[in-house]
Amino acid sequence: MPAVYTAGYEGKSVDAFFDPLLKEGIRCIVDVRADPVSRRYGFSKRQFSETGEKLGLGYVHMPDLGVPKELRKNLTDDASYQHLLDKYEHEILPEQEDALERLAELVKTTPSVLVCVEKDVRRCHRSRLAETVSRRTGLDVRHL
Repeated sequence: MPAVYTAGYEGKSVDAFFDPLLKEGIRCIVDVRADPVSRRYGFSKRQFSETGEKLGLGYVHMPDLGVPKELRKNLTDDASYQHLLDKYEHEILPEQEDALERLAELVKTTPSVLVCVEKDVRRCHRSRLAETVSRRTGLDVRHL
């Protein structure tokens, strides 16, 4: 089913992360982290893209759609996360028109998943990004 898919890898092994994507028919990973580094094995940019390639998945890094590192400090409770996500949606995303257009076109033509670290999509910018892309494309949002 065409949709704007999202997934977080927090707490997952590489296999546990990729298996549902493959079952869903995803063909491209869209890494929306500003800094594609991870202390978790398999989720740094190079490892992530190599694993995806071995599984027949494309990999696109869109750092302009990530949250700048300095804004991710002092996130302690739901209110602080929601404040950050509001700022992201209303101040950062409007400045990224070209990247949003590229992403909207990609998800319309290729089953793609927006990927970030956060397990809880309600605390991750990919929820706001997915809703923005959904409004542009008319596709439903599906969090995997």
